[in-house]
Amino acid sequence: MTHPGAIEAVPLAGSARDGLVSAACRALAAGFPSAEDSAISAPRRVLVIKPGSLGDVLLAGAALASLRKGFPDAEISHLVGDWARPAAAGSPSVDSLIVCGPVGTPGAYTLRQYVRTANRIRARRFDAAIVLDRSPLMALLPWLAGIGVRAGLDSDGRGFALNYRTPVPPARHEGELFLDVVRRIGLPVVRPDTWFRPPAAASAKARGLLAEMNPPSGCLVLAPGGGVNPGARRLDKRWAPDGFVRVARRLRDDAGVLPVLVGDANDQDAVGAVRVGLSGGPLLDLSRRLEFAEIGALLALAGRFLANDSAIAHLGAAVGSRGVVIYTATDPDIYGPQGGKVARLVAAPGAGVEGAAVAALMPRLDRPGSGSGPGRTAFL
Repeated sequence: MTHPGAIEAVPLAGSARDGLVSAACRALAAGFPSAEDSAISAPRRVLVIKPGSLGDVLLAGAALASLRKGFPDAEISHLVGDWARPAAAGSPSVDSLIVCGPVGTPGAYTLRQYVRTANRIRARRFDAAIVLDRSPLMALLPWLAGIGVRAGLDSDGRGFALNYRTPVPPARHEGELFLDVVRRIGLPVVRPDTWFRPPAAASAKARGLLAEMNPPSGCLVLAPGGGVNPGARRLDKRWAPDGFVRVARRLRDDAGVLPVLVGDANDQDAVGAVRVGLSGGPLLDLSRRLEFAEIGALLALAGRFLANDSAIAHLGAAVGSRGVVIYTATDPDIYGPQGGKVARLVAAPGAGVEGAAVAALMPRLDRPGSGSGPGRTAFL
């Protein structure tokens, strides 16, 4: 629902509106000269602007690690929205968060909130801003805050207020686009093994929950939900619950692997269907019982997961867990989790699951550390 008084989009059809916005941004760019193709000098204070969403913030992990290594003495802050704050809070590359509430979520914030955010940023006296967002309003924000070095994505001219602009070619992976911004300012790219660090309390809680069940052959984290974010509801991103049931039941019956269910209030239809399908045998249902960081700790301890295209899939990759992510409506080669331990499989949304599809998943999930070609995209 649009917030009363929110900054509204131009009331035209999608393509016409987008074209008009891009044309206006390209015209405005004449007043914001682009910098020379040279590396920036070491800043003391760096602001990364990436308000959301959870998965996108996690996809920025390699870019943040690259900034941390490239500017080891700088204070790095992350401007992040309420919804994505849990993902940003686990980054080992960031010194502090500036939580901007709904700012950055289209249609959810007012001009007053936007200006207040710019003033908060200005008060921190940042030397450089890195904008990992396509919105022209996010590109304009550091200029309004008086930041001299402004680097970021320039999607169809929408990065007009930046002076280190990075083009956005079609069909390029989102995480690589963020790294292109790092390259644009002259820094080498870093690809960490993990980029989300659960706090000790979260790890202790997850460890205690698993110890209660004491699974002899380990466990498999199941995340059958996803697809719901502020301003977006994409249930077509969910694989049939029956697929999760068949994979988990086969691992449980044949190898003694304990299925562990996770999800939030938006996932309960899918979680409930999987819960019913796995009744009659061992099952640990942790849905609606864990905070985001605690799910991260659980994924790290379990070492394997099965998820839809969702924040939990990106979280599993970020903590170094091996897993399989099912794609039913989005392109895994653009939006897939980064890291070397996650396999990406494409399936029909909501479709029934044949035995061959289940068998295709087994080599990747039958034990932690197994699998053929992590990070590849295959089709069920």
